[in-house]
Amino acid sequence: RERDLTGWMSLSRKPQVTWYGWDGDRLTTIQNDRTRIQTIYQPGSFTPLIRVETATGELAKTQRRSLADTLQQSGGEDGGSVVFPPVLVQMLDRLESEILADRVSEESRRWL
Repeated sequence: RERDLTGWMSLSRKPQVTWYGWDGDRLTTIQNDRTRIQTIYQPGSFTPLIRVETATGELAKTQRRSLADTLQQSGGEDGGSVVFPPVLVQMLDRLESEILADRVSEESRRWL
């Protein structure tokens, strides 16, 4: 506890941590325990186009797509989605989990 001019105040609050994300000289992301603020700029400028503010509780609700899902949905040259054979989806899922664990197997290295 610390004394201020009018009485006692408590210093028991947990310090807040804030993360900053940069793209070159442009500040693109600010995030703390409660919110994330993302700014999208006009190409090649410092003029903001869009600012998105999201409660971090909402971020936890978003569904994460696998590498295979992302690649299939990004589609082929015609812009339509593609469907991978199940064996390829299994290989991509295994590779993704190995990459996330920072342990890429020799078999996956050969496949790549």
